Amino acid sequence: YDDAANLLFAGGAKNRLFRVNNVALGTITGNSFTINASFPETSVSALKVDPNTPNRLVVAVSIANNTSVNAVPGLFSVTNSNTATPVFTQMNLPAAVAAGAGYYISSVDIENGNANHILLTLSNYGIASVYETLDGGTNWTSLDNNGVNLPNIPVRWGVFVPIGSNPGNGVNAVGGIMLATESGVFSTNVPSGTTTVWTANNTGFGNVRTDMLDIRAVDRTVVTATHGRGVFTGTLFAGSLVPVTFKSFTGKAEAKQNKLIWTVENEVDNTGYELQRKYATGDFEKIGFVPANLSSTSNSYSFDDRMVDLGKDNAYYRLKQIDKDGKISYSTVVQLGRKQSAKFIEYMSADRNTLLLRISNSNVSQTIRIRLMDASGKVLRNSNTSYQTQQIDISGLAAGTYLVEVSNSKGEKFTGRFIK
Repeated sequence: YDDAANLLFAGGAKNRLFRVNNVALGTITGNSFTINASFPETSVSALKVDPNTPNRLVVAVSIANNTSVNAVPGLFSVTNSNTATPVFTQMNLPAAVAAGAGYYISSVDIENGNANHILLTLSNYGIASVYETLDGGTNWTSLDNNGVNLPNIPVRWGVFVPIGSNPGNGVNAVGGIMLATESGVFSTNVPSGTTTVWTANNTGFGNVRTDMLDIRAVDRTVVTATHGRGVFTGTLFAGSLVPVTFKSFTGKAEAKQNKLIWTVENEVDNTGYELQRKYATGDFEKIGFVPANLSSTSNSYSFDDRMVDLGKDNAYYRLKQIDKDGKISYSTVVQLGRKQSAKFIEYMSADRNTLLLRISNSNVSQTIRIRLMDASGKVLRNSNTSYQTQQIDISGLAAGTYLVEVSNSKGEKFTGRFIK
């Protein structure tokens, strides 16, 4: 239901989206829209009104009832959803889901505050059942290692937990994801790819099939609908268990680095902030730490990511706040885009201990050769290594002038001189 537009959306016949108009006025009318001609044997299996963008929703279609065709699912962004001609734009799906039949999309959720952060669940056995995207569907990450970190069961529903609450699987949690599954409710406070830790939250109703859940953010009430055992409610823990309130977290791409800026309030017993970065694939990794400047009012912080890969067009950042008792909280995720650098070597610098070669990592499947020579041309080191920024230990070299030569399989070569 779109509260702002007073419109109700639902599935209709095959390949159709149905809209109920004028719900608040009582003079109800209806419209039916074709979704996409390439999906004739599907019907709407999930949809979500975007809480961030007026008159937009995301619609998933999966194999329809009473069809003998093994139809693959689809995902669509629907804009102008309040008009006579909504626009259906097909979105990317995870590669495994888009590749064949056997995948049924059971739910879609969109983070309140970030339209590019989308959660997708699937209902079947023997598949990865939970995916998230941080860039509006361009890239997807599985949060389910298929029987390893989450039982091999269908997932019926998934929702983002509002920032400022946690699902009770750890007193340190703020935000996260909750799932309704074939075997009850599971949750995580920190989505982290296929190493995500999922914890059962089934106290009071057991491992019963759960088809749907919803969260009322104003009082942190969770309602779950089971198959055959009725409806249950519970309450999320308050995020005030963590001694920091995030007010903002932003960033900007600069010429050779990304700058991150954040503002917090009510810092109590806070140790500081661990900066974490990831790219389109892979998990978040620590890139730095900023100590806290404790204040009961407001503090602003910044961090320069001087090691960001200039050969990638998007980087994703989050803050891990750590207090003196070990409690943690996470900020929302910030995406920073930049034009990919075409340079082979961006720059070189050296101090007494380390030689830094800033490399644009646009060819991660290749290797590079690095040769280190003294002033006379004698080769001191000669090695092949991964195609990425290098920090080379030179602490054992005597003071003097040195040459470094870097080459790749495309015939590009860089030669530089440094003084230790």
